[in-house]
Amino acid sequence: MRNLRCLLLIILVSSCSSNTSSVRKDNQVGEPYVGLKHVINNTLKIAKQGDAEAQYNQGLIYFNGKGVPQDYKQAAMWYRKAAEQGHAQAQYDLGSMYSNGKGVVQDDKKAYMWLNVARINGVDITNAFDILISSMTTKNINEAKNMSNLCLESNYQKCN
Repeated sequence: MRNLRCLLLIILVSSCSSNTSSVRKDNQVGEPYVGLKHVINNTLKIAKQGDAEAQYNQGLIYFNGKGVPQDYKQAAMWYRKAAEQGHAQAQYDLGSMYSNGKGVVQDDKKAYMWLNVARINGVDITNAFDILISSMTTKNINEAKNMSNLCLESNYQKCN
């Protein structure tokens, strides 16, 4: 049931967000977005109950600014909540945010840790990883590997 809700959210966000003519210059939602606003509120309610997929979707909503003002800090917060429950795509997106310094303080070691955890959980991170490690020292890579191991061994409880 939760997967169905999340799928519906993705479909609604995709279809509603393609018509940007109803967004005012102040980025407030116009009248045609009432349905989208309802979906976002429902997703938020489910996310607050701890559903990892809804938390990830809430992060996407804030990251892309669809139906809400774009807010990278909120996106990172929701991605982290999902990532700490083992959501692999959230782990990848959070790692990318640390790599680019969007919504969080730029931190190569945390970026490596989350990207590596996402890789271990099945996400193809080859391009992002190659770019990241090209700017890291061997010492920092080893420290980040240790952070990844601690994160995984603690079942995502020690991923700071």
